[in-house]
Amino acid sequence: MDHKKFSRSLRGPSPPLTGRWNRLSLFVHSRLWTSARRRSAIKTMGSSVSRQYADPPRVRTSLGWVEGKWVEINEYNAAKAFLGIPFAKPPIGELRFEKPQPPDPWTGILECRKYRSRSVQTSFVWDFVDVRVPISEDCLYLNIITPSKQTTEFPKGYAVMVYIHGGGYVMDSAAKYHYTKCAKYLVKNNVIVVTIQYRLGLLGYFCLDDEYIRGNFGFWDQIMALKFIKENISKFGGDPERITVFGQSAGGAATDLLSVSPVSRDLFQRKICMAGSAENNWAVTDRAKAIEYSREKAIALGFRPQNNWDDIDNKKCLDFLRKQPSQKFGLTMVGERAVLNEMRLLLAPVYDDELLPRPVCELRKETKPKDSISGLCAHEGLLFLLLSRRFPNRKLLELFESNVIKMLERHNHLLPESQKIYPADFKALYGVDEDMKRDKKKVQDACLAMMDDFINNTPVYNYSKNMVDQGGKCYLYLFEHYNPALFHGFNLFMPFTAATHCTELAYLFDVNILLKPWKRSKEDIKVRNLITTMWTNFAKYGNPNSVRFDFNWAPATKESLGKHLVIKEKPEMRLEYDFEERVKKLSPSFMAYNKELYSASCL
Repeated sequence: MDHKKFSRSLRGPSPPLTGRWNRLSLFVHSRLWTSARRRSAIKTMGSSVSRQYADPPRVRTSLGWVEGKWVEINEYNAAKAFLGIPFAKPPIGELRFEKPQPPDPWTGILECRKYRSRSVQTSFVWDFVDVRVPISEDCLYLNIITPSKQTTEFPKGYAVMVYIHGGGYVMDSAAKYHYTKCAKYLVKNNVIVVTIQYRLGLLGYFCLDDEYIRGNFGFWDQIMALKFIKENISKFGGDPERITVFGQSAGGAATDLLSVSPVSRDLFQRKICMAGSAENNWAVTDRAKAIEYSREKAIALGFRPQNNWDDIDNKKCLDFLRKQPSQKFGLTMVGERAVLNEMRLLLAPVYDDELLPRPVCELRKETKPKDSISGLCAHEGLLFLLLSRRFPNRKLLELFESNVIKMLERHNHLLPESQKIYPADFKALYGVDEDMKRDKKKVQDACLAMMDDFINNTPVYNYSKNMVDQGGKCYLYLFEHYNPALFHGFNLFMPFTAATHCTELAYLFDVNILLKPWKRSKEDIKVRNLITTMWTNFAKYGNPNSVRFDFNWAPATKESLGKHLVIKEKPEMRLEYDFEERVKKLSPSFMAYNKELYSASCL
């Protein structure tokens, strides 16, 4: 393979970089290519285990036989990995911008020993070095990693954990959460792990206001995957009545949306929403803005509407887009500023008359409560600063302040006077005045506090309130532990380092959202063992605690909506979050925003 050519095809076009960000780009390329040269190939099986498991594992699914491979967990144990199992027909040709269709059965034995392609996206250099899986529109595959033997603890089979990756609905893949790591850190605790893929960006969420392109295709992909799992997981030794869906960021939001949608809420029993839920402003987007953005992208690709985007134009647009190379549809979160500027994503699920026919708050009330884990990292906003190439200074503070105040004032008419937030109230929350703006440290702290509150702090608090009101158990956490080595020089472009958006993934899946490799400390290993034990215990028993812990993780209550576990080397329970007083005041405005989003999206 011509790796240079392959690398160029994955990177795709990037926005122009200057100054600090040009140095960052050069630094990233240098470190990644150095680590790539040093990195040796992953050994799937050690000699002692390979002798014990000579024949490849096979399973007969509802569609046909699949053959996987053995994966070493340790010197004495192994797991089975089935990679690239199709759960839908390839969404190509006339199936582009259509709901996923069931795959055709196959004859013979389907070899499922390597990852299939990632969804179309604009890949960054670390995708080539770390993931090393090409992109393609033919991406609707899932991966199943199981223990090597049947369970004796659970007569109906192993608990199942289905992971939905994040990436702002435009990037990332199942391949990043490598099957060897899933086996070594999760499956070893006697669960089955499934990682799924779905259409991203324009191919997954392109939306026009008519019958031709309704959007939500990535959402439908996730549902199709869950249906396949529900139907077939018993054949892999799993219990179809003990499925936990877990996801991070946009994957966490998708997990929550799937739990309330009438189409999917009965397909699983528990959920883990990490740094994202349906309470986030960016979980579902404004239909009108999604349509506007989709039209802009269609025009950028070369389509020319003739009749002010009537039904004829929409049909012609669909025909035009189906003829375009799939590579033209790739997007990325790197450099994206809509989250900071408008508190939303440019493309995301939208309300419709089928998947999300009513506001999320109403769908929750009619849904049987699911026990859940939910939480966030200590400073969620840091990563978004880095991705958007911004630095917390007075200019950003004033921009953020202006945008947020406008958003809050738009929804004041939906609130009683006691819950309305006016500009003076907002500034008082963060101590913003002219004297404060002359203090760089105070400006920095206020910027980060605002970002943290609007990206995830307030949504987590609202999620807890809704879950407790609904009657389900909600285990809240704050992930505080981090290793400075995680950032590998990116600290030069950050105001400070701390656990930020995606940090928990470094411990749950042994991945790094930025660079690899990095040396794990004893404290890192302790935290990794802790979080993987808690997450798998929750999937197995509905309770994350263990007799081996010297603490008890208690769920939130009506009296203590912010009761949470601080995840660090020495975990501790706290009765409320440090930011709780601020987000209590912001909470009604967020809920009003989500209600109005539905009203504005009604067809």
